[in-house]
Amino acid sequence: MNVFKRLVSAALSIILLLSLCFAASADEAWPDITGHKYENYILKALEKGYISGYGDGTVRPDREITKKEAVSIIVKNLVENPAALSEGSRTQNIVKKAMNWGLINSGNNMSSSIDRLKAYTMLAAAAGIGEGEDDSVIGSLADSKYIEGEARGMIAGLISRGIITPVDGRLGVFKTVTRAEFIMLFMKLDEAGLWTAAKKELNNTSISKVKLSFEHSERLKEGEPMRVTVNITGGKRGTECSAVWYKNGIEEGREDIVLSGKEHQYTFEIDYIMSDYTPDSAVVGFELYHTEKGKTEKKGDHFTQYIDHDYKSVVAKISNKYEGDYTLQYALDHDYTDYEKAVFVNYRGYSSSTEYLIWVNRAYQRTNVYIGSKGHWKLIKVFVVGTGRPGSVTPVGVFKVFGKQPGWYKMKYDVKPIVNFYQGGYAFHSRLLYHGTDEVKDPSIGFPVSLGCMRMYNEDIQWMYDNIPIWTTVVVW
Repeated sequence: MNVFKRLVSAALSIILLLSLCFAASADEAWPDITGHKYENYILKALEKGYISGYGDGTVRPDREITKKEAVSIIVKNLVENPAALSEGSRTQNIVKKAMNWGLINSGNNMSSSIDRLKAYTMLAAAAGIGEGEDDSVIGSLADSKYIEGEARGMIAGLISRGIITPVDGRLGVFKTVTRAEFIMLFMKLDEAGLWTAAKKELNNTSISKVKLSFEHSERLKEGEPMRVTVNITGGKRGTECSAVWYKNGIEEGREDIVLSGKEHQYTFEIDYIMSDYTPDSAVVGFELYHTEKGKTEKKGDHFTQYIDHDYKSVVAKISNKYEGDYTLQYALDHDYTDYEKAVFVNYRGYSSSTEYLIWVNRAYQRTNVYIGSKGHWKLIKVFVVGTGRPGSVTPVGVFKVFGKQPGWYKMKYDVKPIVNFYQGGYAFHSRLLYHGTDEVKDPSIGFPVSLGCMRMYNEDIQWMYDNIPIWTTVVVW
């Protein structure tokens, strides 16, 4: 019996010594947290690997925590694949993730300290606290006027869960936060079991539950810009997507966006300048693409945008009479819009034996070049010209390009090259040049000045000569 008692006594002594050794080891490992008011929270964070301390064996609990340190603690512990943060710049990856999750608005001032208001909202955002919370408790706080917008629900949620407690009716929202205080708050959320659910929520970026709705004008007036807003609901906050707009199946715009987790509005605007004559409507589509782990999800919707056309009034305003002041500046200051030019040739039903169509407008001294086909002409080039002067006006009508020549070499000048369109001797050509040179003898252009031909800048007539095929229709109006 005495032997048994001695053995038990010896065993208890050994256990006591070992416990003292372990206690001493803990104190020696992190000497600066011994006796700290948040020592237990810090030790638990160290044991769970949420924080690692410094290489010199300290935690520095009373040092002000920086914005970078705060988001690092949250992100590295809640991200699904922490190793991925080290691919490239770890800091940049952490900042990007923190911004996507709505913890911070920017990566600026990452080395600055943060106050309680920022720490509270940052932790609440990560934990998914705020939306739908009863924020009436905020009104009773002495510093309630500093807690605005979404922060009210976030802080109310932290109070109701016992994560934070007002002291003397105030939170001291502008007091800077120490490392120990931030770790304590993080661990309280951990003890409440919130990080498990938050981690699943933050890393679930599927767009399968996303819903799309559009805001747009019921009908557009012709030439009016199309402005469309899509409302995106149901997406996970921080989800990175490619947003793509389509019009009649053709991509019109693409942009990378990050979903906010609440209602996300994305507005797109395009000029619905008519290139085809026939449509009275356009099918506008919007699609979201999200790629995760090599798998791409797509969510899309579309609507029909109707356009009110008044082609007759557009065509009626097109004149073939020059009423300018016979200066180049008048031509530069006056012209029809691309939309009006498209309506004119398509509404009047002009056709061509080639894929090109040319319209010479005498009123504003322009040669307009289109590509396409009857009813589907698209404007591609606009040249300032000089048409026939009074007494030798360029004839109105529909003609064909029937020939090309290197040049005409007159007694007093040269013009070159030549694109013929009228059997009576009318053509497109350069301004008057000195013999044997490309030097301009008479620079006049932009008003009726010729004997009936179209004078053009050297580079413009060269383009016509090189690109416009024989039998292309030429409309003079």
